[in-house]
Amino acid sequence: MVESGKWKFVGMVSFSYPVFQTGPRICLGKEMAFMQMKRLVADILRRFTVVPAVDQGVEPHYFSFLTSQMQGGFPVKIHQRLYLD
Repeated sequence: MVESGKWKFVGMVSFSYPVFQTGPRICLGKEMAFMQMKRLVADILRRFTVVPAVDQGVEPHYFSFLTSQMQGGFPVKIHQRLYLD
């Protein structure tokens, strides 16, 4: 997070996420998979309110693996919205 309180998105090289590979052997379904993931996340966020369940001011600890993970997970509270916007 940056000082203004907004998230800063950082571009990554395609070799940093090896699941779909890159170069001449790139997965043909990569773009479709990303589109489906975005649609699923958007639908979940439209139907539910998701907030961190950790104490205020506690930063999660990340560790490197094949994909980035949080040590101990990232607990959240999920509440169904009573109405859809």
